[in-house]
Amino acid sequence: MNARRNWLPVLGAILLPLLLLSLQHLALERASAGSGGQAGQWVHFPVASTPGMLLAGVDVGWQRIVWAQEDVAPCGEVPPANRAPAEPELDHDLCAFDLRSGAVISVTADPGMNVWPRTDGNWSVFHVGGTAAGGTAAQQHVSGERVLIPFPGGNSGQANVQGDTAVFATTSGSAIYAYDLAARQLVTVTTDAGNGLANPDVYGSLVVWQQAGGLGGSDILAYDLATNTPLTLSARLEDELTPRIDGHLVVWSAAGNIYGYDLQSSQRLTITEAPETQVYPAVSGQRIVWMDNRHGSWDVFAYDLATQTETRVTQAPTDEMYPAVWGDVITWETWQMANQQALGVDAARWTTAFGFLPIVRH
Repeated sequence: MNARRNWLPVLGAILLPLLLLSLQHLALERASAGSGGQAGQWVHFPVASTPGMLLAGVDVGWQRIVWAQEDVAPCGEVPPANRAPAEPELDHDLCAFDLRSGAVISVTADPGMNVWPRTDGNWSVFHVGGTAAGGTAAQQHVSGERVLIPFPGGNSGQANVQGDTAVFATTSGSAIYAYDLAARQLVTVTTDAGNGLANPDVYGSLVVWQQAGGLGGSDILAYDLATNTPLTLSARLEDELTPRIDGHLVVWSAAGNIYGYDLQSSQRLTITEAPETQVYPAVSGQRIVWMDNRHGSWDVFAYDLATQTETRVTQAPTDEMYPAVWGDVITWETWQMANQQALGVDAARWTTAFGFLPIVRH
């Protein structure tokens, strides 16, 4: 009996590596888009090839990448080479890429301009133009339910969504609204005619936006829908633009640099003050991304607040622009800016130690 017991550790030492190797191979076979590669690097993968087509926004949330493309080919298909030249007010459709299966699906296929999508993976919000029923719409990915969000007068433009709360600004810059998609209820967040209210974002009950300030530039403001409390997060001489929020972090660009604000510690953060220009930041958890032209063309950079590490995500001669981030997934539009041509939508996932597989939050 004792001899048998003495063999157990030896047998375990032999079988355990074999079991782990089998699990690793199984995981790689079933891996979602962007898996593989070495641990601790960005693994790139294509989402959609759109040569010669117009792109109008990309975002990522809860296992879905959503983008708007000119309606000259179905989602996931390359447009014909002999298609008619592009014209100003063209129809756009929304497409989605499932990060688990790699499938590309059509989100919208109706006439009109469905552009500038934002998504949390469950709902996508976007601007609807070119029809009599223009404005801001929301569409639920699983059921396909669409809601045209009502608001008093004017026209709606930039929008964002998180959970059941959609936020949007009027194109005149006179108001920010929030809409409860579950209760179908519109709430006025703020109104200030002539003060350039723009680029709202939302996380939980907190809405953030940019607004013309008293010092001459645009400031970053916030409003808590739960407590009806207004907040000023940053007010400086330079323009502070395109705020984004996730959890307790708010990020924005100012004077070609990227800054942030930690709502838990009430501290202003400097993310990067690198040479040249850094704009259009996005944030997810402890990861912040932005577009950056310090090396000539536009690249995507990422900064991990937890490790205080900056990474150059893209290094291609093309221009990688307007990045979005969700967990360990970054996506962006790829352009050839020399001839103003959109080439496609691309993405990258950060690999981890176990099996070199990306781990994303659910």
